[in-house]
Amino acid sequence: MVCMLVPALVAMKGGDALSVCFNTIAIVFLMEMDNMAFSLGLSERVRARVENAGRVDLNDAEAVALVRMKVVHATLIVALVVYGVLSGADASAGTIPAFYIVMVAFAFWIAVVVETLMMSIPARETGTRIGKATVSSACGFVVMSLLWLLALLV
Repeated sequence: MVCMLVPALVAMKGGDALSVCFNTIAIVFLMEMDNMAFSLGLSERVRARVENAGRVDLNDAEAVALVRMKVVHATLIVALVVYGVLSGADASAGTIPAFYIVMVAFAFWIAVVVETLMMSIPARETGTRIGKATVSSACGFVVMSLLWLLALLV
């Protein structure tokens, strides 16, 4: 969602270099505030427990799959942000084009499908995961559409 803020802000506020730069700085500031809330809002004891208990041990195959997935996700994020910025968003219209909503829902679905196809799992489980991704993406599309509509009405 954070990566999709850049194209949405371009659509709402304009795509000139200064606007993109300042909006990106604002997003990075919000991310830093989240990190500060984690580090300052939790006691040292709780933070240490989260860091220790939150670790997952991976076998060699899972570690290799994770590296491949990181590359795919990074590539998809860059491609979608560039597409969103270059897709002809018109800030003077004052609305977010409907294809942004579709693009976000489709991006999540594509990421899960690509991730599933890269895993070495049986075909039946692959089909099940892709089916769940499709249903989840459809539900996410409906919720995101309602949130965009609410944001535009307010």
